[in-house]
Amino acid sequence: ALPAITEYNESIGVIAVTQSASTLLGGGMVESKTTPVKIQSRWRFPDKVDFFAPFGSPPTVVTTTATLKGWPPTSSRVHTVNNDSFGAVMMRDRSELTKQRETNTWGNTEAISYLAI
Repeated sequence: ALPAITEYNESIGVIAVTQSASTLLGGGMVESKTTPVKIQSRWRFPDKVDFFAPFGSPPTVVTTTATLKGWPPTSSRVHTVNNDSFGAVMMRDRSELTKQRETNTWGNTEAISYLAI
């Protein structure tokens, strides 16, 4: 006999923000932006993304892919974070590759969206 199917109440969290930078109560900052379609897949040469205004210290940066030009699937990665900018790279998912040492992580040039806090 098959096990009974159980229903679960699930929810999906969403953060919707406009492209802007704001000062928070207590002195922190938050910034969100979508870059032009220019982020490349070269880990050794990340693309610089400038913040609207410098942070007091390097912020936490969360990114996601904002465009999809086709195969192969890519994800955005943060390379370095400074007070006034961060480095971004698009990286290919290598899980489907059988010869990882002989294959690079190339991907399409894409745009990313980010949230810096």
